[in-house]
Amino acid sequence: MQILTGVYLAEICLIGLFGIQAAVGPLLMMLMLAIFTFLVHISLNDALGPLLYNLPRSLAVEGLYDDLDNLPQSPVVENLETQYDSDFDPGDPNAVTHEEIGTRAVEGTRGYSKAALRFLSSSMQEKLSARTGSVSSFIKSIDFWSPWITPDATDPKPSFLLKWLHPEVFHDFSVLRGKIPTDLPDPEYTPELLRDAYLQPSLNKINDATLWIPADAAGVSRQEVEHSKGIIKITDESSWLEDRKKGWTDVKNRGANVKIRVDFEAESPVVMKRMRY
Repeated sequence: MQILTGVYLAEICLIGLFGIQAAVGPLLMMLMLAIFTFLVHISLNDALGPLLYNLPRSLAVEGLYDDLDNLPQSPVVENLETQYDSDFDPGDPNAVTHEEIGTRAVEGTRGYSKAALRFLSSSMQEKLSARTGSVSSFIKSIDFWSPWITPDATDPKPSFLLKWLHPEVFHDFSVLRGKIPTDLPDPEYTPELLRDAYLQPSLNKINDATLWIPADAAGVSRQEVEHSKGIIKITDESSWLEDRKKGWTDVKNRGANVKIRVDFEAESPVVMKRMRY
């Protein structure tokens, strides 16, 4: 879009310059070029518009094909009660078998020729493999470019360079589709949350602030929780005091010998989960 804007401005400036100089020929040529540029612009918008503002329709079909490929294939069961149109039953052991009519030859020659052909082909393959075995093993030992040219799409942790060189493999629709969960798990709420979910925010106890204090070995935090829980929400979960270790930064204003530690991997007791309605 920016390139075509510059082209339009250049054409308008040239039309103005040729018009001032009363150059009829160049003026007509620039007018024709401006009209041609406008038509090309319309055709480009029609061609690239669906790709810029819409998802390709082939993606839905591609996802459907992937789902069909992942379905288990049911074994084909032969119907033994099938009736044949003619009187000939291929399962009848007494049926007459017709062989191809050929020239007169020794009986069993066809089987001998097939066995000889298999023997010759296997012997030639063994000789070729014996000669090319050393060459192929040497090539495999120095073959470091194949993973970079044709990477494995099933690699769970490809490098950044591989993903940048081969976006058609690692940024494919099927690969990115597998990273998106089909559905979120159903949330579980306590009866108190369900009861107070639609109350006025000023009356909803869920929105009350929670005082979070660190736990200590002396039991002061537990005593404060018992004394204050009837007035305000207070907890000492997932937070505790530890003795200052070597390398920790001292608190300059108080010179404290302890440090507050928080378990960030555990569920936070003060951050309220967003409810899904």
